[in-house]
Amino acid sequence: MLDVQAFAGNGESVVDRAQAFIAYTEGDTEKNPYFIGYWLGTVAGLSAVFRESDYHHRVFYPDDIDAGQLAHIAASFLLQNPDLHNQATNDLVWMSLVQTFGKAPCEGELE
Repeated sequence: MLDVQAFAGNGESVVDRAQAFIAYTEGDTEKNPYFIGYWLGTVAGLSAVFRESDYHHRVFYPDDIDAGQLAHIAASFLLQNPDLHNQATNDLVWMSLVQTFGKAPCEGELE
């Protein structure tokens, strides 16, 4: 069983990156590209682990979803839940994806 814990700060430490990512997706090209890339890379890396069949808290999301869509979901969740900013970023990203897509098992798998 895959058990991974990546520390990427807490919600408070990455809220500026999530805000920059959302602003960029809405057409604001003046935001710090480091913040945008940081958020996209963090969510892409975490979501890849969350999808692994050996991960014990697996998240099921469609095959055709891309990293940008996942990053937007996670950023929106973070910005809409300031009371959770003290929690670890990896937990917040996981919560956002579970809330949106649900937790595994995926079709054809046993729990």
